[in-house]
Amino acid sequence: GIGLSRCKFWSFSQDRWIGGNQRQTQNRSQTQQTSSEVSLQASESKSQERSTDRNKAAKIPQGKARFYSSTTEKTKDIGVKLNTRKNPNNHIVVDAQWEDGFKSSYVFWKSGIVEILSKDAEGKIDNTPGTWSQIDNNTVIPSKTGSITTFPGLTPTAN
Repeated sequence: GIGLSRCKFWSFSQDRWIGGNQRQTQNRSQTQQTSSEVSLQASESKSQERSTDRNKAAKIPQGKARFYSSTTEKTKDIGVKLNTRKNPNNHIVVDAQWEDGFKSSYVFWKSGIVEILSKDAEGKIDNTPGTWSQIDNNTVIPSKTGSITTFPGLTPTAN
């Protein structure tokens, strides 16, 4: 059989990685839980602020997506072309070709989870977890890093 003892999975409900033979003491676990609760409260507060900002914001122009960077704390509309395909696992994937040359792919799951696939600075595939929802005919994707991408008029097929 195949063991998963070395695999790690992101638990959105616990806001932490699970698995991978991680050993934690009760003290550390309680500290993480407190940190997670504070982080979650701060995240929810910021998310509500950004949600309010989005409602006040102008309509996203056709052929663009709105991107909020958690690094720069700035929002801008960026040109993007979207294509849909099936991957070798027969999952539906949305590929994004951004006007700045950046490429990313999104795998939407019925559970509300999205996998955001892109290449890091070293050219290695990075799989960033996020969530997705439909708001005012837009697909809104907050990632685990805090960035938010909004695709206007996109209704993805969930796997």
